[in-house]
Amino acid sequence: MAQPSLGPYDPSAYAPITAGFLPPDDAFAQAAPPTGPDDDPLVNPDAQGIAGWMHRLGGVLRRGWPLLLAIFALTQLLPTLLFKLMVVLGVAGLQATDVTMLVRDSASLLAAALTALLVYSLVVVTVRMFGYAAATYVAVRQADHQTVTFGAALRFGLRRFVGLTVWHLLAYLVVGGVGVLAVSCFAQIGSYFGLLPALLLSAYLFFSVALLGPAYLFERRRPMSRSRTLTHERFGRTLGRLSLIGLLLLAGAVIEPVLAVLVVTAHLDETLPYGVPDLGITLLVGLVSLPLTLVEFSGILISYAEARAFEDNRVRTALLAAELG
Repeated sequence: MAQPSLGPYDPSAYAPITAGFLPPDDAFAQAAPPTGPDDDPLVNPDAQGIAGWMHRLGGVLRRGWPLLLAIFALTQLLPTLLFKLMVVLGVAGLQATDVTMLVRDSASLLAAALTALLVYSLVVVTVRMFGYAAATYVAVRQADHQTVTFGAALRFGLRRFVGLTVWHLLAYLVVGGVGVLAVSCFAQIGSYFGLLPALLLSAYLFFSVALLGPAYLFERRRPMSRSRTLTHERFGRTLGRLSLIGLLLLAGAVIEPVLAVLVVTAHLDETLPYGVPDLGITLLVGLVSLPLTLVEFSGILISYAEARAFEDNRVRTALLAAELG
């Protein structure tokens, strides 16, 4: 006997289909955003290696390059130009004096050199540390999906730049002093090979304090010792990361002496006033170095987060954001 057909007003005729229609559950799982520790925006797990490190470095740049570029232009490019202008005006003033008498007075030359070094430390290094702290605030909060403003970043930089400057100047004195002492000792061998141990020691000291900035901003305790500890815990990996950054900065440093040839040529051409080529080359070098500064900053931040996570596997971006305050 045939089954009666359902009428158009029978609700059972419109019952939803529950089998053989929907896609498998795997499709929904793949479409969901990843939330596991392997996808942390700042902490690179060991399994992902250098590829994961570079991916997270690029993530910092993709998320915050407008704010980071503005911060570093304000705190690095502008102070460098101002210091260069001061040097140009000072050298121009020396042209009106008796230079031979100034050269004979070694005390005056030493005082002038120390004054220039002090001014450079106050004008350039201090403001750079202010920008570094502000940029760290931007990068970490953006990675933690928090709202970041230019003013809030600058206010954070104002709160932390003094201590950051003091620790960096101390590190410069230690690394520079030990390096000079090593060169003076090994150079007595009378061979170029005698300088090799001094260069290796200087490079080691440089790498051992490379994580000083993040160590101070996040932990605020014994930053030089913490930087050395984090570097030594997995020396090979950390050295590899920092070496990539160092090679990039070394390549950028070649730009300035190459462009210095243009300065000499411009000085030989008397159509330009004295100092104009210097300022122009300084501005050009500063503009070229800004992207390199962003990469350097991002690489050191990611290297620090990776080293912290190796020491304590509970370290995540949320914890780093909380430590900044």
